Amino acid sequence: LRVTGVQTCALPISYNCILNAHVRSRNFREAWSWFEEMRADGLQEDVYTVSTLAKALKLCRDEEFSAKVLRMLDTTAVDVTSDEVVLSVVLDAFVRLKDFRRLHALVVQVKEMKAFPPVATINTIIKALNSLKRIDEVMELWHVMVDVRAMAPNDISLGCVVDACVSNGRPAEAMAIMEAWKGRVPQIGRASCRERV
Repeated sequence: LRVTGVQTCALPISYNCILNAHVRSRNFREAWSWFEEMRADGLQEDVYTVSTLAKALKLCRDEEFSAKVLRMLDTTAVDVTSDEVVLSVVLDAFVRLKDFRRLHALVVQVKEMKAFPPVATINTIIKALNSLKRIDEVMELWHVMVDVRAMAPNDISLGCVVDACVSNGRPAEAMAIMEAWKGRVPQIGRASCRERV
């Protein structure tokens, strides 16, 4: 995608489009090269840049690239909790990498959020808490979502909370939740948190 002799248009959207194209084609080193060029042009990453590079962590097996992206996530000025999409992507990347130190730090930030996240983001948070073996926090979040805020879970939500209960030795609670929501959530019993989030 690099055109020799042509001046790159120094706009974040231009770099983000090119980064995304390289990530989609799994050309991770070229993606990072464009990211460095963006910074050299005096542009800082935004939520779209962070989301694109975090998505790459789920696809990439290049340890050098992954380490660079993780360092970027450690130092970026972007508040990943300010955007539900980038928050979900980064949480999911940490879960998949089993990077519990960074996952724990981000979960702490999530707890300090003023706005309660939408259901899709809650699904990823439940998955993250389950990875950290924090079943009590999973149940507290579930209670706040369905009882306090009267938000309707979807099939992925149900799959995530049931998986968390079973994984943490609480099958009776898993069964109780399934019974309570039977017939009220589409595709009950078919959703898998591990596959769908």
